[in-house]
Amino acid sequence: MTSVLIWDPDPLSAAYLVHIYSEAGLRPRRFTGYRTFQQAQAEHRTESCLVVFALGSDALKNLAQIQRLRKNLPLASIIILSHHQEQAVCLSAFAAGADDYLIKPFAHQELLARSLAHVKRSAEILAAYLLTQHSVTLTLGPLNLNAIQREALIEGQSLRLSESEFKLLHLLVSHQGQYLSRAQLSRRLWQGNTPPRKIDNLVLALRKKLPSSLLIESRYGQGYTIRVS
Repeated sequence: MTSVLIWDPDPLSAAYLVHIYSEAGLRPRRFTGYRTFQQAQAEHRTESCLVVFALGSDALKNLAQIQRLRKNLPLASIIILSHHQEQAVCLSAFAAGADDYLIKPFAHQELLARSLAHVKRSAEILAAYLLTQHSVTLTLGPLNLNAIQREALIEGQSLRLSESEFKLLHLLVSHQGQYLSRAQLSRRLWQGNTPPRKIDNLVLALRKKLPSSLLIESRYGQGYTIRVS
């Protein structure tokens, strides 16, 4: 059963949202304090939950909260409920990490339809992604990779990587002991639409960020592999 985290300072509106989602067979949870809402985010970090966030009068403050919310819940679908009809606020909400934006007043049928569509899509994407992974967490020497959180740690310390660098590193670690050719890397990273030089440059950038105990080696005619020195 999908969890629905509800943040709406209006108690009547929050109670109404709880009723809507309970009737739909979901598991809604409302919060009376923002601190408890933040604590709940940590509990659901690795879940494809649904978040319903009502914007208040201070849109700028709320947008900053949505940015943190997206960072804390990378797998969540975030729906914004708002009285703000200005396009600038709507676009800023999407830029901050929202997946949907609904202006109050709204028909509860539309909110529910949008919510269920997001829940279904998130579950399908997560299931498909997990099927392609050998493990959510991969380890190689001092390196720990978490595919869900897109996090790379070296002896517990965060390693700052771009999205492409993380994908390359995860691909190499998940194929330890194997050489992956440029063509294989291109297909897996960019569906085959990239020149070899781009892959070489990406490997070079990644090498500079890894400790000396992790080596990305190349072999003529075979490609790249990673090992512990």
